[in-house]
Amino acid sequence: MFQGLDYVPLLHARLAEIRALEGLEDVTKRRIFPIVRVRPWFNARSIDRAYEVIEEAIGEGNYGFDLDSTKFDPASERPSMIEFARLFDPDHGYENYYDTVFQGQYRIPVYRGLADPDPQIAFQLEHVARIGRGLIVRVPITSPGAYLAICEQCLELGINNTAFVFDAGWRQDVLEQSGVTVGLVNSLFDITDQFEVSVAASSFPDQFQDMGERASRPIREVEFFDTVRGQVNRGNFTYGDWGSTRSPTEGGFARVRPRIDMADVFNWTFWRSDGEETYEEICQRVVADQLWDGNLDAWGKFLIQSTADQNGTIIKSPVMAAAARVNLHLIAQAHKNDPEGYQTPDTPVGDQF
Repeated sequence: MFQGLDYVPLLHARLAEIRALEGLEDVTKRRIFPIVRVRPWFNARSIDRAYEVIEEAIGEGNYGFDLDSTKFDPASERPSMIEFARLFDPDHGYENYYDTVFQGQYRIPVYRGLADPDPQIAFQLEHVARIGRGLIVRVPITSPGAYLAICEQCLELGINNTAFVFDAGWRQDVLEQSGVTVGLVNSLFDITDQFEVSVAASSFPDQFQDMGERASRPIREVEFFDTVRGQVNRGNFTYGDWGSTRSPTEGGFARVRPRIDMADVFNWTFWRSDGEETYEEICQRVVADQLWDGNLDAWGKFLIQSTADQNGTIIKSPVMAAAARVNLHLIAQAHKNDPEGYQTPDTPVGDQF
């Protein structure tokens, strides 16, 4: 499933994350395996529009077809929400969900209802075998459910292209979750170590008031992954995280003070408005900073420079500011194992935007 890849970003089908994926060059897209929590696409009448947008952003590559349960509203009368709700129907082993996965050639199923009282393992694995593209089992470390039974059944049925993603979620105490995650992974490997594993989390902050106008923060999920992998010390691991994002919230970006973020392999750096600065002025601070290398080799950097110059596509909202950060984060993590690092593409970045 993840062989030859360097990074498993766990994303939601929100505008910032979709724009960040769109802005990746093919050289980066070929190094990642996104797992995307699908949701209806804004005011589109059909859920199909969400699939189109996601797959246009990812390109010709496989991705995990997960569902965003925060958008599940069975009482909604909107056509796209009605269609979306059907994907959560557990009848016949989530048949509606698996049929939808089958209809898209790059969609890989993500096991449904892992913690259900009856996880319908036999039914679901029938669907997985019918589709024939393998299976992702996303295991929340706080409620791991029947993941070991699924592992055993996959072995018995010969569903060998199976990957387990141990997700510690969005939390600031992610390093304190290493022990329980090690235990879960070891329990899996005690059965078999032939299945691939990714370990993921997000420690992206939700409070910036005390950070001043410029601050840096370590990406703790990198240390979390290294700790788990080092303590388990067996099996095939691929790094994962949430792409520098947080869990969906009802508040969204509504009251966020303008801020520009950048990412490298180990740190995020934040430039926050003093209360009066616009995105243009913050970006001018960023490009004058000692951290700025002036190399417009990534769409996120191109967007920051364009905003500073007020030329071309510019950042006018928290959504686009987040898109720039997520894009830079994805690039940094995708290429961290590349001895030559990320190489500037031949086509100027940003032309298609």
